[in-house]
Amino acid sequence: MNDSRSSTFSIKYPSSIYSIVSLIIIAALQSFLLYLYVENDGDLGILLYAVIGSIAVCCVVIAIYTRSVVKRPSELVIDAQSISLHNRIIEAGEIERVMIQGYFKQIIGIKPFGSKIVPVSLCFRILNNEDMAIKELSRWAEQHQIPVVHKRFIRWL
Repeated sequence: MNDSRSSTFSIKYPSSIYSIVSLIIIAALQSFLLYLYVENDGDLGILLYAVIGSIAVCCVVIAIYTRSVVKRPSELVIDAQSISLHNRIIEAGEIERVMIQGYFKQIIGIKPFGSKIVPVSLCFRILNNEDMAIKELSRWAEQHQIPVVHKRFIRWL
Protein backbone atom coordinates (compact mmCIF):
# COMPACT_ATOMS: atom_id res chain seq x y z
CA MET A 1 0.00 0.00 0.00
CA ASN A 2 1.36 3.43 -0.87
CA ASP A 3 1.93 5.98 1.88
CA SER A 4 -0.22 8.54 0.05
CA ARG A 5 -3.17 6.20 -0.44
CA SER A 6 -5.84 5.23 2.02
CA SER A 7 -8.62 2.70 1.76
CA THR A 8 -12.11 3.36 3.08
CA PHE A 9 -14.76 0.76 3.94
CA SER A 10 -18.23 1.06 5.40
CA ILE A 11 -18.47 -0.56 8.85
CA LYS A 12 -20.99 -1.01 11.62
CA TYR A 13 -20.85 -2.14 15.23
CA PRO A 14 -21.52 -5.87 15.44
CA SER A 15 -24.96 -6.85 16.62
CA SER A 16 -24.80 -7.74 20.30
CA ILE A 17 -28.11 -9.57 20.33
CA TYR A 18 -26.81 -12.49 22.41
CA SER A 19 -25.33 -10.15 25.00
CA ILE A 20 -28.49 -8.04 25.13
CA VAL A 21 -30.75 -11.08 25.52
CA SER A 22 -28.46 -12.56 28.20
CA LEU A 23 -28.46 -9.32 30.18
CA ILE A 24 -32.25 -9.01 29.87
CA ILE A 25 -32.63 -12.55 31.24
CA ILE A 26 -30.22 -11.84 34.11
CA ALA A 27 -31.99 -8.58 34.98
CA ALA A 28 -35.40 -10.29 34.80
CA LEU A 29 -34.29 -13.14 37.07
CA GLN A 30 -32.82 -10.70 39.57
CA SER A 31 -36.00 -8.63 39.48
CA PHE A 32 -38.07 -11.76 40.08
CA LEU A 33 -35.80 -12.72 42.99
CA LEU A 34 -36.18 -9.23 44.42
CA TYR A 35 -39.97 -9.45 44.04
CA LEU A 36 -40.09 -12.82 45.87
CA TYR A 37 -38.06 -11.49 48.79
CA VAL A 38 -40.18 -8.36 49.11
CA GLU A 39 -43.46 -10.33 48.83
CA ASN A 40 -42.36 -12.67 51.62
CA ASP A 41 -41.33 -9.76 53.86
CA GLY A 42 -37.75 -10.93 53.75
CA ASP A 43 -35.17 -8.80 55.49
CA LEU A 44 -32.67 -8.22 52.73
CA GLY A 45 -30.41 -5.62 54.28
CA ILE A 46 -27.38 -5.04 52.10
CA LEU A 47 -28.50 -7.76 49.68
CA LEU A 48 -31.37 -5.51 48.61
CA TYR A 49 -28.94 -2.79 47.52
CA ALA A 50 -26.64 -5.31 45.80
CA VAL A 51 -29.53 -6.76 43.75
CA ILE A 52 -30.87 -3.32 42.85
CA GLY A 53 -27.35 -2.20 41.88
CA SER A 54 -26.77 -5.24 39.67
CA ILE A 55 -30.14 -4.73 37.97
CA ALA A 56 -29.19 -1.09 37.33
CA VAL A 57 -25.80 -2.12 35.88
CA CYS A 58 -27.53 -4.65 33.59
CA CYS A 59 -29.94 -1.96 32.39
CA VAL A 60 -27.11 0.50 31.68
CA VAL A 61 -25.12 -2.11 29.73
CA ILE A 62 -28.25 -3.09 27.78
CA ALA A 63 -28.77 0.58 26.88
CA ILE A 64 -25.14 0.96 25.74
CA TYR A 65 -25.27 -2.21 23.61
CA THR A 66 -28.63 -1.23 22.13
CA ARG A 67 -27.30 2.23 21.27
CA SER A 68 -24.32 0.75 19.45
CA VAL A 69 -26.55 -1.67 17.50
CA VAL A 70 -28.83 1.08 16.17
CA LYS A 71 -26.02 3.54 15.36
CA ARG A 72 -25.56 4.49 11.74
CA PRO A 73 -22.73 2.88 9.79
CA SER A 74 -19.39 4.65 9.88
CA GLU A 75 -16.11 4.19 8.04
CA LEU A 76 -12.91 2.24 8.46
CA VAL A 77 -10.04 4.20 6.93
CA ILE A 78 -6.75 2.36 6.49
CA ASP A 79 -3.84 4.81 6.14
CA ALA A 80 -0.12 4.16 5.96
CA GLN A 81 0.59 4.40 9.71
CA SER A 82 -2.83 4.29 11.32
CA ILE A 83 -6.39 3.15 10.97
CA SER A 84 -9.47 5.14 11.77
CA LEU A 85 -12.75 3.61 12.82
CA HIS A 86 -15.84 5.17 14.33
CA ASN A 87 -14.00 8.54 14.14
CA ARG A 88 -11.14 7.26 16.32
CA ILE A 89 -7.56 7.11 15.03
CA ILE A 90 -5.47 4.16 16.18
CA GLU A 91 -1.75 4.16 15.45
CA ALA A 92 -0.11 0.88 14.43
CA GLY A 93 2.06 0.92 17.57
CA GLU A 94 -1.03 0.86 19.80
CA ILE A 95 -2.35 -2.43 18.38
CA GLU A 96 -1.35 -5.77 19.88
CA ARG A 97 -3.34 -7.89 17.41
CA VAL A 98 -6.22 -7.90 14.96
CA MET A 99 -8.77 -10.60 15.68
CA ILE A 100 -11.32 -11.99 13.23
CA GLN A 101 -14.27 -14.01 14.51
CA GLY A 102 -16.75 -15.96 12.43
CA TYR A 103 -16.98 -17.03 8.84
CA PHE A 104 -20.13 -15.73 7.12
CA LYS A 105 -20.62 -12.53 9.12
CA GLN A 106 -17.14 -11.80 10.34
CA ILE A 107 -16.58 -9.58 13.34
CA ILE A 108 -13.24 -7.84 13.53
CA GLY A 109 -11.75 -6.73 16.81
CA ILE A 110 -8.67 -4.62 17.37
CA LYS A 111 -6.97 -5.49 20.65
CA PRO A 112 -4.84 -2.64 21.96
CA PHE A 113 -1.72 -3.20 24.06
CA GLY A 114 -2.47 -3.41 27.77
CA SER A 115 -6.03 -4.62 27.29
CA LYS A 116 -7.12 -8.12 28.29
CA ILE A 117 -10.18 -8.04 26.03
CA VAL A 118 -11.28 -6.20 22.91
CA PRO A 119 -13.25 -3.01 23.68
CA VAL A 120 -16.63 -2.83 21.95
CA SER A 121 -15.58 0.51 20.46
CA LEU A 122 -12.85 -1.35 18.52
CA CYS A 123 -15.15 -4.07 17.17
CA PHE A 124 -16.87 -3.85 13.82
CA ARG A 125 -18.22 -5.74 10.90
CA ILE A 126 -17.70 -4.71 7.31
CA LEU A 127 -20.84 -3.95 5.32
CA ASN A 128 -19.58 -4.02 1.70
CA ASN A 129 -16.59 -5.66 -0.01
CA GLU A 130 -15.85 -7.74 3.09
CA ASP A 131 -13.19 -9.93 1.46
CA MET A 132 -11.32 -6.97 -0.01
CA ALA A 133 -11.48 -5.05 3.28
CA ILE A 134 -10.15 -7.98 5.30
CA LYS A 135 -7.32 -8.53 2.79
CA GLU A 136 -6.43 -4.84 2.95
CA LEU A 137 -6.53 -4.81 6.75
CA SER A 138 -4.45 -8.03 6.91
CA ARG A 139 -1.89 -6.57 4.49
CA TRP A 140 -1.69 -3.39 6.59
CA ALA A 141 -1.27 -5.42 9.80
CA GLU A 142 1.46 -7.56 8.19
CA GLN A 143 3.36 -4.42 7.14
CA HIS A 144 3.35 -3.29 10.77
CA GLN A 145 4.14 -6.74 12.23
CA ILE A 146 0.72 -6.97 13.89
CA PRO A 147 -0.57 -10.54 14.13
CA VAL A 148 -3.97 -11.31 12.59
CA VAL A 149 -5.66 -14.24 14.34
CA HIS A 150 -8.87 -16.03 13.41
CA LYS A 151 -10.59 -17.02 16.64
CA ARG A 152 -13.41 -16.09 19.01
CA PHE A 153 -12.75 -13.16 21.28
CA ILE A 154 -14.43 -11.50 24.20
CA ARG A 155 -15.55 -7.92 23.85
CA TRP A 156 -16.70 -5.60 26.59
CA LEU A 157 -17.35 -1.96 27.22
